[in-house]
Amino acid sequence: MNKIIKNGTIFLMGVFIVLTCLANYKHPTMMKDEDANEEISVQKVDNLSSDFILGADASSVISVEDSGGKYYNFDGVEQDVFEIMADAGVNYIRVKVWNDPYDENGNGYGGGNSDLAKAIEIGERATANGMKLLVDFHYSDFWADPGRQNAPKAWEGLSADQKAVEIYNYTKESLEAFQTAGVDVGMVQVGNETTGQGICGETKLENKVKLFHAGSKAIRDVNSDIKVVVHFTNPEKGNPYNYTKELYDAGVDFDVVATSYYPVWHGTLGQLSTQLNRIADDFDKEVMVAETAYPYTLADGDDQANLIKNTNQLKGYEASVDGQADMFRDVVNTVNNDVKNNKGIGVFYWENTWIPVNEGKGKRADNLALWETYGSGWATKAATSYDKSPTGSGIATTSNYGGTEVDNQAMFDFAGHALPSLNVYKYVFTGYNEEPEVDVINLLQNPGFEDEDMTMYDISQSYVSRKTDDPLTGDYSVHFYNEEPIEFEISQEVSLPAGKHKFTLHIQGGANTDTSDIYSFIEIDGEKNHKQRIELDGWCNWQEPTITFDLESEATVKVGLYVKAEAFSWGTSDDWQLVTKEKLSIVNKDNLQELIDKAIPLEQADLYTSSTWVNYVTALDHAKFVLNDVQATQEQVDEAIQLLTQKQADLKKLQIDSSDENKQNNQSDKENNDLSNKNQNINNQNDNTKNNEASKNPSIATFDASNKAAWLLLVLASLSIVGITVRKRLNYRNI
Repeated sequence: MNKIIKNGTIFLMGVFIVLTCLANYKHPTMMKDEDANEEISVQKVDNLSSDFILGADASSVISVEDSGGKYYNFDGVEQDVFEIMADAGVNYIRVKVWNDPYDENGNGYGGGNSDLAKAIEIGERATANGMKLLVDFHYSDFWADPGRQNAPKAWEGLSADQKAVEIYNYTKESLEAFQTAGVDVGMVQVGNETTGQGICGETKLENKVKLFHAGSKAIRDVNSDIKVVVHFTNPEKGNPYNYTKELYDAGVDFDVVATSYYPVWHGTLGQLSTQLNRIADDFDKEVMVAETAYPYTLADGDDQANLIKNTNQLKGYEASVDGQADMFRDVVNTVNNDVKNNKGIGVFYWENTWIPVNEGKGKRADNLALWETYGSGWATKAATSYDKSPTGSGIATTSNYGGTEVDNQAMFDFAGHALPSLNVYKYVFTGYNEEPEVDVINLLQNPGFEDEDMTMYDISQSYVSRKTDDPLTGDYSVHFYNEEPIEFEISQEVSLPAGKHKFTLHIQGGANTDTSDIYSFIEIDGEKNHKQRIELDGWCNWQEPTITFDLESEATVKVGLYVKAEAFSWGTSDDWQLVTKEKLSIVNKDNLQELIDKAIPLEQADLYTSSTWVNYVTALDHAKFVLNDVQATQEQVDEAIQLLTQKQADLKKLQIDSSDENKQNNQSDKENNDLSNKNQNINNQNDNTKNNEASKNPSIATFDASNKAAWLLLVLASLSIVGITVRKRLNYRNI
């Protein structure tokens, strides 16, 4: 009978464990968003004035709403999205305008079908909620960006002079329509990301200047108080400065230079501030970021592949609600505090309301009709007949048109609930849940080359020296130039503990990128184990190569810079940094492994009472769980050893009376619960430690409380049935 009870108990425990796992299983099709509850931490931005522009591009919001999308405030109540944003601290809205985003049959091109009528409606809603409007004229019927600047269909074949007339008239008439509708327009863009492909199909400088002149004059003629904005991108390449200089030298009238800055593609904040400062210094213009965004998840909400979908694409921040808020805060801080003379005036987040259709639950077949009808995806099939570029890349084709590719970068979850990151707009003034600042210890000596003593560096050539030429910060940098072919190495040797480390340096200069070989490196035991390639592409275009590396044990390493380039190449390097990000915590599991190896064989179960044997087996399973858990701490390992040792000592041989057996069974229930709790605690700690994308995925959800209750009731019912059966068999034997 003891064997029957024992085996039945073990079987039920297995059933219970399986059902508990099922009750906590997260299924990707069950939509209960968890990101809306994620906590964020925002550091206050110092010296931030109340008139600093904290904007959001909301160009696609009407198409989303027409497709059935709804928006909910932080209390879960449906509300007008512009009211939600205003309450969160947004003070400016940006809206793009396409001339005629429809084909000859009236089929929209998608991307919000952003015509003038929709832009005015968005402007009216923004104004009603106390927000000003930035109007972004693309002078195209569809996306205008560095890859393509297609003229509107109605202007195709026109000369530059004729386009200038059309741009003047279209801009003036459109702004008058905004004015008639009572929209509070504060700024107007003449073109969007007008870099390599020019503007409105014109790439020659003299023709571009004509179009910029026309757009600017139209704005001035409507309202001289409206600020004229020109917009470029790729600050990491120096584009904003170079294109600003072209227009400035040609006498174009403008007030503000804007750049796009997406951390995934556009380099570092240091490169951004360098460009903005040069523009402010040399041309006395105000500067701002017109577009920025970052994912809060790597999940996809509409079966249209996202632009950012892999962890290896991430730059500097986690794909989380907190990471999204941190990124926006840091860009605001850079524009506000790192740009001199108060020339940095604002930052716009791009398309923070562009959520997927069908609350993120639909597959492509379910969503396609909505995208095609209302333009709520990035492109429709109709757009493929218009969209083109010189390279043929990045355009709408019959194989890639469809939904939004940035739904994971919105500040609303897939079902339209405001994410905590939206509150960053107001938290930048006050801070929220601020983490104490941690002093970063730079392990390098003389990292900024400010000290005259350079003996800590090994420099292989005499033409590499400490000079005052073009430092990034301070008064000095290390400079190189030679009239003969260049090849040198500069490095510093450092002893490091086991753990994760990061090496960063800054460098700018000029060298033929096709023939040069330039990289930062980590050298261990005479081998350059890690390299980060560098391309020098111009004066003050600072690069920030970064290498993150792991050491399994304490080691002496060299960190440095290698340059091989043609004669007359030149450059400066400054502000080196080597930091230990995380010391390796060695967890010793040898004793636990030995204890498990010497465990009592399961075949000997019949030698012991069922209650003590179950306790022992459960402790053994717990020990194996900890042994295999790569995130287990030393404390958890030691607890598992102690627990298994104790349960082995508590094992009782058979031939004890029934009253003792019942007492031990009752004690067994309590101890089993304690063990289950221990395993659950370890799982919870691991969830907090690991970057578990599934738990942050808005398309992944848990069973709700009613389902969990159902599973628990099923378990209790099973236990009752088995208990009744065992009791009947005992009674039968007593008869």
